[in-house]
Amino acid sequence: MSVQVSYGKQFLFGLFLILIILSIVEVTARIFEYSYSFCNFIDSDSQNSLSRETLSQLCYDHSIIKWNETPYRHLISNQHTDFVNINSLGFRGSEIDLTHEQFLIFIVGGSTVYGSGVGDDQTISYYLEEILQSNNLNVQVVNAGVPGIHSATEVVIIQDKIMNLNPDLVIIYDGYNDLVKPYEKFDELGENDFTSKFIRLLAKNDYWRTGAAAVTVYFTLKNPENIETLSINVDHTNQKVLAWLEKINSSCENSKDKFQTMFILQPFLGTGDKELTTSEHIIYENNNHNLLVSEYKKYGEHLSLMNKCSKVIDFSNVFSNSSESIYMDFVHLSSNGNKIIAKNISDHILSSTINEINK
Repeated sequence: MSVQVSYGKQFLFGLFLILIILSIVEVTARIFEYSYSFCNFIDSDSQNSLSRETLSQLCYDHSIIKWNETPYRHLISNQHTDFVNINSLGFRGSEIDLTHEQFLIFIVGGSTVYGSGVGDDQTISYYLEEILQSNNLNVQVVNAGVPGIHSATEVVIIQDKIMNLNPDLVIIYDGYNDLVKPYEKFDELGENDFTSKFIRLLAKNDYWRTGAAAVTVYFTLKNPENIETLSINVDHTNQKVLAWLEKINSSCENSKDKFQTMFILQPFLGTGDKELTTSEHIIYENNNHNLLVSEYKKYGEHLSLMNKCSKVIDFSNVFSNSSESIYMDFVHLSSNGNKIIAKNISDHILSSTINEINK
């Protein structure tokens, strides 16, 4: 005698089975996401002092940090992981002392300022504060870096967010993202196209990590050698340089009565005369950097016209005396690279703003 199972029970059984399958997939995705080495810096010689476990945790922590794209790209506040902390004002690192008893410095820039691939205590801002305080100076240095932004977004962040916090010195550290940004997208302050939104929805979800694992697998299969094939329209470089110059000059002019502004043209792999290590040379050859370095010189040639800022410095050759592996990829720096940058910035600050800091 056959037993008839009601449709209701069949539905509940099917639903239960689907939930079990989805749970298994989600658990597998979380294990995969944590253990699979999909960050560029994990296999970099510049990071060989760190354990595989530490690098995996760094990779995971950076992958889950979120930002909003409207009205401009900015980090979402109050995010905390083992190695990355975003404070209540949306800046990386500790909370800001707004009593203004300290000389307050902000560093603005893209992922190199933010510190992709390193912990909070290995960023340019952290090392700079450490060096200045070791010189008995009462300062706080705030990391205002946001991954992926360029000058158009940076100056809006300064005007809309930083100026209200009464800084004493703002350091703008950029160049690379402006170089590779398409000219027709120069004035875009965030990525709001459908594809970018969809990828963020999948990859930046706190509760469902299967989507993030799927995004990782897709891009790994699409580019198994992890080669960053960058191409720029050289016909537009001069136009981009002028737009970049106008943005920075305008920002410095608008803030000159409120705080000092230091501009630094950043280095990237191949700029200057640093002797590349074997791993750095491989990255350089794979990433079409001959063209990028050649076009980047046009930015350096225009620094003399950046005359509205308190101080303008070219760091494109800052690693000329470094024989070690500095670059984790085509632009991001190891902790030692960040320390060298911070030391050079501190030298300029100590020579030009020491009297202001001690007031």
